[in-house]
Amino acid sequence: MDQLAAAVNPPSFGGDPASIEEWNEAFVTVEGYLCSLGMKNRLLRSRIIHQVLDRAEERVAREAALRPSTVAMEETIRLVAEWFSVSTGVHLPDNRLAARGRLALLLADLPGRYQNYFLSRPPLPDEVADALRSSYLNESPVLDRRAMTPRPIALNPIMRQATVWWEGLNRTPIFKRLLILSALGLLGTLLLLFFWR
Repeated sequence: MDQLAAAVNPPSFGGDPASIEEWNEAFVTVEGYLCSLGMKNRLLRSRIIHQVLDRAEERVAREAALRPSTVAMEETIRLVAEWFSVSTGVHLPDNRLAARGRLALLLADLPGRYQNYFLSRPPLPDEVADALRSSYLNESPVLDRRAMTPRPIALNPIMRQATVWWEGLNRTPIFKRLLILSALGLLGTLLLLFFWR
């Protein structure tokens, strides 16, 4: 019943239009973050947003210099991280969900199959908690590191002889250029004869 009352009676956020506009921006910011986590159900999303904005309003009331949208985003990140840590028993570095945690939410299909449990009061059902925990703790495959030592290219006898001959032409650069020009001339003549028909 408390949740329904919070959804029906949103926080006041002060009376002046500038304040209401700032809190509207905070609402949109939090809603965008929750959408990025895959929260499609608007009713659940609205409930979570009001919960976050209540926490943000308490902080802004204590420290008036803070911007509501910044505080709301910080509270959203903190709320999601606290919920994830308590629900799964996994310690999050810097108390932030980070990319690995967001990936765990998607892999456990929390936005789809288990969306009713997102940011709900712990304990979560074992199935949901296990899905989150295993998705988060699942490491990438272990790579077998191997040294890549260069090996000589095995050429057949004709290619080996041609390579030796071509490298020998480096000692006579003029002859090499004449040979290249004559080969290009011969190729050009053949192409001209072929297309002239």
